[in-house]
Amino acid sequence: MKRFLSLFGFVIFVFAVSIAKSAENNAKAELTQSEQSALRGLKFYNAFECSILASNAGDKSEQKRLYDLGIEEGRKFLKELEEGKIKQSDISATVPMVVMFSLGGPSHDFMLGRIFESAANSVYRQFKENGNDTDELRKMAAQAMLTERNSMLIGR
Repeated sequence: MKRFLSLFGFVIFVFAVSIAKSAENNAKAELTQSEQSALRGLKFYNAFECSILASNAGDKSEQKRLYDLGIEEGRKFLKELEEGKIKQSDISATVPMVVMFSLGGPSHDFMLGRIFESAANSVYRQFKENGNDTDELRKMAAQAMLTERNSMLIGR
């Protein structure tokens, strides 16, 4: 009888996990193109911030991965924005204001450079506000912030 109950419990657990996974996939599929594009605006900015953190944490490969992801996703976002594929309501709800304030310039790459600089300033401002004024303190803080932000999951 115990085996039956254990097996029954396991089957219920697997069924529940299956339903939860299905609901998660349906939620992703239900996003409109505009909402997905707006999320890209948040994703590339977060990738830039985490790239700065990875650099301060001494993780060069993660820094490069996140920077490259930020550039790639940023270019897609700016193209979709330029083509009018993102609703203003989705931009307001999702995209960091600093991204929208940095949209002036002669090219998309110029704008991405301005946005990267803003992301770097944001990270360094957080370091300063928290008293992380030495290389060792910045490294430890950067490692903690990367973990807190689940940066290893961005773009994977």
